[in-house]
Amino acid sequence: MSLIRFAGRALLGGVLIADAIDALRHPEPHAKVIEPWLTKAAESVPNVPEDPVTCVKATAGSVIAGGALIAVGFGRRLGALAVAAVMAPTVALNIQEWMGQEDKDKAEPPKNLLMHAALLGGALIVLAGPKKKHVGKDAAAAKSKSKSGKCGKSSGRGCCKDAKAK
Repeated sequence: MSLIRFAGRALLGGVLIADAIDALRHPEPHAKVIEPWLTKAAESVPNVPEDPVTCVKATAGSVIAGGALIAVGFGRRLGALAVAAVMAPTVALNIQEWMGQEDKDKAEPPKNLLMHAALLGGALIVLAGPKKKHVGKDAAAAKSKSKSGKCGKSSGRGCCKDAKAK
């Protein structure tokens, strides 16, 4: 793991956690944004919470958990998936709210929209990032397997290494 990846994940996770804690402390502004969507969704989707404050707190909790997984590096893809699952509808709702504003307020997108879009992009980068390298005994086994070929044999008839040479 490179130092740059570690620092990037720690910073991304920290911002995600801080934003979600702010949503837990002050859920009312967030609840006001999702309330119209939530009432529409409750009509057609079963088991949708009717209280928008409860929904905001639940999504904030999942972002805190996902941000912690990203920051620590254990289960970072699972954490990034949880964050992306929350941030994608959040960005869509922020865009919808921005488009509903009057023309004089539409000149530039709100910082909230840009921040959530950037956090979604960071989560997608972590989600699509490289797999972890082998550590310890697994690394030695993977190294010997890569030297000897796909089959794990170092020589012999029909070995994949010998087949490549032919």
